[in-house]
Amino acid sequence: MGQPRHELKFILHGAWKKEFLDQVQFGLLPDPHAGPTGDYRVTSLYYDTDDFQAFYEKLDGVLRRRKFRLRTYGSGEETDPPYFFEIKHRYAQMISKERAKIPKECALKLYENELSPHDIPSLVEGFSHSIAHQVENNHPFYPLRPKVVVSYVRQAWIGRIDPSLRVTFDYNLSAHPPDDYLSAGVVNGQNFLPLDEVVLEVKFDHQLPRWLQQRLVSCGLRPVRYSKYVEAQLSRHQGAAPVC
Repeated sequence: MGQPRHELKFILHGAWKKEFLDQVQFGLLPDPHAGPTGDYRVTSLYYDTDDFQAFYEKLDGVLRRRKFRLRTYGSGEETDPPYFFEIKHRYAQMISKERAKIPKECALKLYENELSPHDIPSLVEGFSHSIAHQVENNHPFYPLRPKVVVSYVRQAWIGRIDPSLRVTFDYNLSAHPPDDYLSAGVVNGQNFLPLDEVVLEVKFDHQLPRWLQQRLVSCGLRPVRYSKYVEAQLSRHQGAAPVC
């Protein structure tokens, strides 16, 4: 499991993004993995149990929880984008992530629902034993199944002095049915955040830098509880929780 980190989320109007970024950019550098434009697409296929364990744990405010997802980065035009199977762990405002890179052919079969996460360990040599164990033992009665695709564009920055500081802006958030995974970002999905709003995420290891804290306060930004997976599910079910 990765190093536990703090994560804070904020929702801000798109018009305020430039103003906020102008105030904090002196302490940031562009993410070197973001490419020449500074933006890149993030697309995740979320898995959950038949009784929507992860969904309801979030709604119920369970402190210790986790989400399973298949994630890739890029616009869909790349010939060989990386594919990862991930588990995101959360305890209160602390997060950590486990990830394992998987071959393209395996990822495609997962997208097409020809394979389930339970099949990965037997097909991918050297696949994480920890992830495999958690997939197998996540729920005693229900296996993990594909539930929703979440896709969005991200602009990412890292701390100029402390590169463990990460500041990201996510916009154009859309939900898609699982079988739209490969076309997310190409075909229109269902937007579950107004197009003029942005999700600001701040991740750090130990302490939020004072200069960043002061500017968050001066801009009137307050942390919110926001789950892209939950919001995408609600949007696909017309604002109602999915029925088990």
